[in-house]
Amino acid sequence: EPAGLYMTGLFYLGGMGVDKNKAKGDDFIRRAMLADYPQALLHYSIMYELGQEVPRDRELSLYYSRRAAQTMEEAGISGHVSNLIRDENSASNREEMLQWCMILAQEGSPLGQYLLACCYLSGVGTGTDEGKAIGLLNSAAEQGEAQAYLQLCVVHFLGRGVDVNYEESAKWAKKAAEANIDKAFLFLFFCEAIPKEKLGEPVSTEAIKNLEKACEMGVPDALFYYGQCLLEGLHGIERDYPKALKLFKQAKEKGYEKADAYLTLAQLEVDKETKK
Repeated sequence: EPAGLYMTGLFYLGGMGVDKNKAKGDDFIRRAMLADYPQALLHYSIMYELGQEVPRDRELSLYYSRRAAQTMEEAGISGHVSNLIRDENSASNREEMLQWCMILAQEGSPLGQYLLACCYLSGVGTGTDEGKAIGLLNSAAEQGEAQAYLQLCVVHFLGRGVDVNYEESAKWAKKAAEANIDKAFLFLFFCEAIPKEKLGEPVSTEAIKNLEKACEMGVPDALFYYGQCLLEGLHGIERDYPKALKLFKQAKEKGYEKADAYLTLAQLEVDKETKK
């Protein structure tokens, strides 16, 4: 059975319950791929995308992920959509992405509904349609799709097709946080901090814990914003220049461009404290 071949291959590659044997592992996964098992096809797609022991080849990566999608299994279609996202600026890829998301959603897949909603929100392969997107997100969320929780949080936070509603946003952020989605903890902080910012009130200890949790999970926006709070004393958070400097460094390592300027400011404050 292809699934058994694939799992056996993973066991040999990882040395799980058997002696580690790369040749055997590769052979089992190859046999699963030849039997059109979607996870094995995606394994090959990732190999060629990253150039792992094979020359990096974007076309071959798309070839294998497209074959995975053509099995019509959810894992295969979602894997191919994820691969297409890497070339999201390509018009043909955007159109193909929309088609596969539609197929998955029409089959009643909550993941497919979430992915199709994202297409409508971003105008991927189609015009933007926030009404359709919200309907799909609600349907996906009702079926327990955790990513839909986060997207509904964002929709209500930004007012995409609905009025801005921080309470509603926080409700969905809480559900996403319960599913351990990292950005949900940042939005839980924002849902309390943004309204209080207008009133000039400090945030609660719980809000700060949510921000710290997002930082622990490596969310770049959280690292930067918490650094800014510690540097400037925002939201009633006590200034801590060394900690701010550390967070800006982490944000920069994760490619957060705005962290550069704040790194300099934090370093100046740390130097001032050192000279005292």
